Amino acid sequence: MADGEVLTKYVFPFVDDSWAVAFYAVDAMTYGPRLFRGSLELRTGALYSKEPTSDLEPVTAVPVARFEELVHFDPWWAFRGIAGVDRAWVEAILASNIAGTFNHEGSTYKVHDLEFDAALKTLDSVVAKDPVFRTVTFRKGDVPLLGLRKPPRK
Repeated sequence: MADGEVLTKYVFPFVDDSWAVAFYAVDAMTYGPRLFRGSLELRTGALYSKEPTSDLEPVTAVPVARFEELVHFDPWWAFRGIAGVDRAWVEAILASNIAGTFNHEGSTYKVHDLEFDAALKTLDSVVAKDPVFRTVTFRKGDVPLLGLRKPPRK
């Protein structure tokens, strides 16, 4: 950040249906999970921002319902064990995780990774694997991004 280093466990981009990054969830080791709406730059294995640490907002700064319009990819399901965040936000964030399998045109795929543009503002592709571990790349228009979310548990 512009005014100092923030040690993090992870940074997850949250992406909307237009494949644009709405914000990032940053697990800052000293602050706990925060949202960041600024710009990030990847340099030599680290993320940099010109914005100050005061731009890191509590997760609750975003209405719970907003997460219904977003996806993120967290193969470790890090938010399951998050402490200090109201359970409604934790559940909403978990529901936006697209880690796992999805069906498309009669085949099952497992999300393997997300690829972003150099500015980390746009999702370029969803990288998935088929049942025999062949890599398949889906781009905008190939799959409905919000359709990769799991249906709510009843």
